[in-house]
Amino acid sequence: MTSNGWIAKSGCARRRAVLRSRLIAVIETERLLLRDLELADLEALVRLWADDDVARFMDDFGPRSRDEVEAWVPEAISARHAEPNFRSWVIVSRGTGAVVGWISFGPSSRGVGDIDFAYIVDGDHRGLGYAAEALRASVQYCFNELGVTSFWGECHPDNAASAAAMLSAGLQFIGTVDGQDRYRVARS
Repeated sequence: MTSNGWIAKSGCARRRAVLRSRLIAVIETERLLLRDLELADLEALVRLWADDDVARFMDDFGPRSRDEVEAWVPEAISARHAEPNFRSWVIVSRGTGAVVGWISFGPSSRGVGDIDFAYIVDGDHRGLGYAAEALRASVQYCFNELGVTSFWGECHPDNAASAAAMLSAGLQFIGTVDGQDRYRVARS
């Protein structure tokens, strides 16, 4: 653990040093960096949240317009300081440095698990396994660093790609509630 950050795997020393100086959490996977959301990510987040598939599958969850995203980003950034188990990360391609998605998780209020999550992968980067890779890393972070015992999420029943990503990340289908398919994994 560094004085202001956590790095799951080592990578390029120069990039790691820059990230440590700016970020609270960095998770490195084979192809991705998961790092804390920053104000500089606004344009990428506007693009992610404005996607028609996001609106269709996430219903009323999250911001949609540019104004809503501009108001939401500072709230998401400050939430990590108010709630120790809350994270809102952008998913960055290690190969290009581009923001290819977003993942967030925090304490669940619905009694299904300790932590619930949401994520979006940019339309141009779907089908590459990024969601499953980011979810696997997030689950491990929650179990190993936050000490939680269960992690869950849900998706629209017609969102086969999201269901496949959750299954690939080790979550198991536990049922359909209020029109959403639920998936959960518990620490063994």
